[in-house]
Formats: sequence, C-alpha cells, structure tokens
Amino acid sequence: MKEMTLAQHFTEMKNYLKSIGLFLIFTSIIIFFFSEYLILQLLSYYGLENIIVTSPTAYILMKLYLSVILGLIITIPYFMYKLNKFLALKQKNLKKVVLYSAILAFLGAIFGFTIFSKYTIEYFLIVPEMIMPMWTLDSVIKYVLFITVSFAIIAQLILIIPLLVKNNIIKKSTLKNSRGAIFVGLLILASILTPPDPWTQIAMIIPMYACFETGILLS
Repeated sequence: MKEMTLAQHFTEMKNYLKSIGLFLIFTSIIIFFFSEYLILQLLSYYGLENIIVTSPTAYILMKLYLSVILGLIITIPYFMYKLNKFLALKQKNLKKVVLYSAILAFLGAIFGFTIFSKYTIEYFLIVPEMIMPMWTLDSVIKYVLFITVSFAIIAQLILIIPLLVKNNIIKKSTLKNSRGAIFVGLLILASILTPPDPWTQIAMIIPMYACFETGILLS
C-alpha cells in the first residue's frame, strides 16, 4: 500500500470531520422533534414538578441544547468508526485505547445520569413544607448534563493511570505512596464539581477514588 503524504492525511481527516459533523447535525435535528417528550420523561424520572422557565426563549433553547448534547453522545460510535478507519492498522493499541475510553465514558455517563443525579436531586428536594422548590428548566437540564459529563471524564482515570505507569511517566509505587495527597486533591475537585453540600461531595468522592484505586490495580 502506497504511503500517504501529510497533505493527503489532512485531506482525509477533513473529509472524516465533515462526515462526522453532518452526522451530528442530522442526529440533532431528529432528536429535536422528540426533545419535548425527552424533557418531560427526564423531569418525570427525577420526580420534578413546578419547573419554570424565566424567558420566552428559554424552553426552545433548552430543547436545542438537549438535542445537541444527545446528538454528540449518539455520534460517539460513528466518530470511533471513522477514527479507526483514519488510524493506521499497525496502531492496534491506540485503537484499543479509543474503544476502552468510549466504554468507560459511557459507563460513567450512565452512572452520573441514573444514580448520582437522581440521588442528589431527590436530596435537594428535601425542604420544609412551607418552602416550595421552583427550579428553572435550564438549571435542571444543565445540572444533569454537567454531572453526566463529569462522571464520563472521571471514569477515564481507570484507563489513564495504567497508561501513565506503562509508559514510565509515573511509577506505581509513587501513586501508592501518594494516596493521601491524591485523596485530598480529589476531595477538592469533588467540592468544585458539586454544590457546597458535604453529603453530595462525599457521594462524588467515593466513585472518584474508586476509579483511582481501580486504575492502580490494573496498572
């Protein structure tokens, strides 16, 4: 097989990016027609009522926002397919890393959406009877999607740590001896990602540290 020039590689990459962009646009448009149903199901799943919008365009903007984010998620397998075609066949290890990364991101997103977000929202709804929670639609959707994406990223620790150890960037013994400092760092990160509530921060730090220890175990 003839070796491709750098210009040919860039042209091929540009064509792949175009096809991925078109796939994302097409998927987002399709999802938009079902966005109202999806929003209602999301609110029902979390047991939310009295949700308000604060501007004439807030609802339509949230439908667009939800459509694009879900479109991105659905586009991931297509992106991986195009990426695998673009990568050289000899780069099998890199292709495995991409696949494992996608699986971890998916599992992290599922955990963030179905467990963590639901738990925290139910916890935030516990208020005195004289107080009625009236959240805005955009705050709810942005919070859920932020938590979902955060856990998709956090799950990458399971893959990143073995890669760092395998490539001699950091020693496994160094990670083990630095558990205390790393735990404090993760605790600070959890406090940034979550509201200023100790129970929510504890609920965040547990899976974060579990991903860290799993990464050490697999390295």
